Amino acid sequence: EFRRVLFRSEVVPGLAGVNCHSALVVDDDLVVLQQVKAMLDALGVSEVLTAINGVEANRVLATRGGEIEVLVCDLSMPEMDGVELIRRFGETGFKGGLILISGADEKIISTVNKLAVLQGVRVLGQLQKPVSAAQLAVLLAHAEDLPALEQQAAAGPVVSRKAIRAAMAA
Repeated sequence: EFRRVLFRSEVVPGLAGVNCHSALVVDDDLVVLQQVKAMLDALGVSEVLTAINGVEANRVLATRGGEIEVLVCDLSMPEMDGVELIRRFGETGFKGGLILISGADEKIISTVNKLAVLQGVRVLGQLQKPVSAAQLAVLLAHAEDLPALEQQAAAGPVVSRKAIRAAMAA
């Protein structure tokens, strides 16, 4: 617990924790998967689940009845990549938020971001690897605004006061 508090205050000074209870991290790189899970744990996400590809992520979502607040998803994975996973989540009416992470070029990530929005998925943001806890904290601050993101495709991203404060602190 001491490590968690120390880590949180070192990474994003003034951020007491995020208002996110459940997250699913999907990445085929086990090191990245564990690092992102540890960052989310340290930021105060109550339950952090992991999957190594889209097929496994679909199983996790099915067992949870679709109740995941935030999906943190890599784009390039074997069996079912992030693009296909996002498409399937869109078809199922996934109500959570999406954070895209990838080592790919920023233009590719932006294109997938737009595709996700067109699929009806609420995109909280996109990050290039390596991902930092401060970056995740800023995007997770958007998670509390999920109901307000209904008009995201038409109106652009919604930025809460908490997200702005977290960004300034980072």
